[in-house]
Amino acid sequence: MRVRSKPLYEYLLREGVLGGTPEAIAAARLRYRQEYKRDWKRRRGRKKEIRFAVTASQFEAVRLRAETRGLKLAAYVRSLALEGTGERVPDDRLLRALQLVGMALTAATRGTDTARMRAWLAEAEALLLGMVRPATQN
Repeated sequence: MRVRSKPLYEYLLREGVLGGTPEAIAAARLRYRQEYKRDWKRRRGRKKEIRFAVTASQFEAVRLRAETRGLKLAAYVRSLALEGTGERVPDDRLLRALQLVGMALTAATRGTDTARMRAWLAEAEALLLGMVRPATQN
């Protein structure tokens, strides 16, 4: 019998069914899969999912709005959904811009690598301008 998964092989070895009948191996594999699924669900956490269906034209309209704002579709829809609850979802671009400014500030305080510092600041500026321009075009 060939086992491709190392964790499965170790499980079968611990159960002592590797030299047994095919039925015993199949039952142990089934138990392993059930335990694996249960552990996976437990590790995954308490995230909840919302699924809904839209027409093709509605999907295209939402996709275009997300694209004009420079966001991925899921991030855009999540921010729209949470807007009504009063909870703000931070924009990935804003977080990246803040990270770049922080790295540039660190480089400036150390007095080294001014070329890289300027590149980080230029990238942060481009991200921030990209966030402001689509909002003013509407």
